[in-house]
Amino acid sequence: TRGVLRVLTLAVRNLYQKQAGIPLIHTCHLDVRDARTVSEIIGRTGGGDLLPILNADIGSVDTATIEGGKSNAELADEKNPHPAGLPLYELTWKTVFFHSLVGREQELGSNLFGITEPEALFEVAFPGMTPPQVKVALDEIKKSAYYLRFHEGRYYAHSDPTVNIALARIRRTLSEGEVNDLLSATGRKVVSAGDQGMFHVEHDVAEPGHIPDGKNKPVLGIVSLNA
Repeated sequence: TRGVLRVLTLAVRNLYQKQAGIPLIHTCHLDVRDARTVSEIIGRTGGGDLLPILNADIGSVDTATIEGGKSNAELADEKNPHPAGLPLYELTWKTVFFHSLVGREQELGSNLFGITEPEALFEVAFPGMTPPQVKVALDEIKKSAYYLRFHEGRYYAHSDPTVNIALARIRRTLSEGEVNDLLSATGRKVVSAGDQGMFHVEHDVAEPGHIPDGKNKPVLGIVSLNA
């Protein structure tokens, strides 16, 4: 009970200092960027090995020290900002993380581990942040989270990284020019240049002048990616 009261005290203190205009304190409103809150929750649940997940996917005390200095939830909030400026992805993903602190030994064999979509919608949504918006944030977990995942109807955090971390590293090594060159080359393979049956194929079309005359057949113009 004392531990619960300490966490509640920290939550109210942080919300009051920030003058957060929220109608109700939800799980997602616990401030994991506050070192005392993180220590209280993570330390007493034995989840120290989950701290890298908190920093990489949600955003916490040491997130500034990781590559890029921002969590995946922060990046998602920047890419698709909430109309009212609320950290939609961070709040939603944080809730998933908290529901992964207990029942870890049995994982999906435990009813305490993870959270279902209806439960997450109910637990995160509040006036100004609707259930459909929360659903968008949940769907993004499958695309860009490194450690959060969806399996057998539940969202949860796992210490093993998902394929997204490998894809992110690959993307960082590729330049935009390399990607465009590859896409252009692939397009040429799919539809080769020159005469193709009833059409004459012309690649890298960026303006009307690139369409040749006098071919005595319809010209199929493949628009350049850089047009």
